[in-house]
Amino acid sequence: MRAHGGKGRIMSRVPGWLDRLGAGISKAGARLEERRAEAERAAEADLPLAPQPVP
Repeated sequence: MRAHGGKGRIMSRVPGWLDRLGAGISKAGARLEERRAEAERAAEADLPLAPQPVP
């Protein structure tokens, strides 16, 4: 019987897996921020710069 219950290889992979997961989440967050900024710029471009006179 193994001293660590046979979990050695699996448990040794967990830190790398968590690092990759964290990196993926960081990249997704960065892409989301870029999309939000683009949406804000697009929304601002559609707004008139000065109030339009009412006829």
